[in-house]
Amino acid sequence: MLKKTSVLTIIFVLMLVLSGCGVKVVEDTVTYSLAANVSVVELLGYNGEIRWVPIRGDEQPRIDIVKYVFGSDTKAMEQFLKLIHIQNNSTADKVTFRVEQPKLPYGVEGSAIQFVVYASPEMISQFMARTSNGSIYIDATFKGYLDLQTSNGDIILSSGVGEVRARTSNGHIKFNETTLTGQSVLETSNGQIAGNLALSSTGNFKFVTSNGDVELNLPYHTKGAFDIEASNGKIEFSLGSRWANTEHKALSLSLSSDPKIEISASNGNVIVLGGWKDLQ
Repeated sequence: MLKKTSVLTIIFVLMLVLSGCGVKVVEDTVTYSLAANVSVVELLGYNGEIRWVPIRGDEQPRIDIVKYVFGSDTKAMEQFLKLIHIQNNSTADKVTFRVEQPKLPYGVEGSAIQFVVYASPEMISQFMARTSNGSIYIDATFKGYLDLQTSNGDIILSSGVGEVRARTSNGHIKFNETTLTGQSVLETSNGQIAGNLALSSTGNFKFVTSNGDVELNLPYHTKGAFDIEASNGKIEFSLGSRWANTEHKALSLSLSSDPKIEISASNGNVIVLGGWKDLQ
């Protein structure tokens, strides 16, 4: 069940450039304990980050939901904070929270929702997250399915193995020691896609950015059918014995029939290098 872990307080004054005045902030935190049989988490928020953090030691799995309200009228802000409703549509094995912003009254400039999930990678097999103006961080070494989307923010994966669908309209997508499987798609409109990456031997993988570079550091012996396009940039490719360096062109290279890899950068460079450790 939901449990309040802090009372309404004015925690600090955040200096923003809003009509030349300082903006006050009030917050409220709600904690949701995760039962042992929960394997799916779905979070839908706005104007704030979403983060999955691995638990340590005897720490209990849980989700902290932090509501922030920004404005100039403390009373109006505190009243507005009470109007921000956390919709709980959870089932026995799936936790689902949705939070939408109510209409802003006078004295309130805006609000934000932050989700922090504390759970082991072994516990969560599917993790879905949506936010509108904030980054998404997967600090846990995930094992399963990720569906991540934000309109203005980065998507950062620490490490893991699984099918990933990551989309942002204005932000970078970065990863470290990640193995993609299935039908994985990483897409941003304005940002870089980059990191150390391995691909499963079968599947379809798509990396797309409209304004930014795609830089993939793959294991040296990676196989696959590569379809690469850099409309206004260069392509640098070096995997195994295959090498290419071209500018303003499309490039197709078949090192094997599977998996299929599509890489596109409309206004940026595509760099694919075989320098990371071999896939075990």
